[in-house]
Amino acid sequence: MEFKLNGSNYEIWASMIELHASTQGKLGYLTGNTNASDSQDPKFGKWKIADAVGKSWMLRTMEPSLLNMFHTLPTAKEIWDAVNQMFYDGSDISQLYEMRCQATRLKQESRPVFTYFAKHKAI
Repeated sequence: MEFKLNGSNYEIWASMIELHASTQGKLGYLTGNTNASDSQDPKFGKWKIADAVGKSWMLRTMEPSLLNMFHTLPTAKEIWDAVNQMFYDGSDISQLYEMRCQATRLKQESRPVFTYFAKHKAI
């Protein structure tokens, strides 16, 4: 995924990560529904590998400044929860404000009308 979390795009980043994890059967590693077994359990090695896959999806889709804040967390769920706690305020008000600001700043410039419209619609 080429898209990088930069803080202001948390909502779309989170939905893309959830979608990707769901399609790969790994959403439980983010939500905590797939719990780690005891480290002595033979299944623990497989759990650890699958959890590392979830961690890598999130970490490689973050801007470097954010990556430095989360890369030391031990599990995919802990990263998922920490990012959510940092960027989701429990409402959509801040997201709506940001979208209005983006729409106001958007200019057609020398772009074709359909490109301008597509960017405006994407906001």
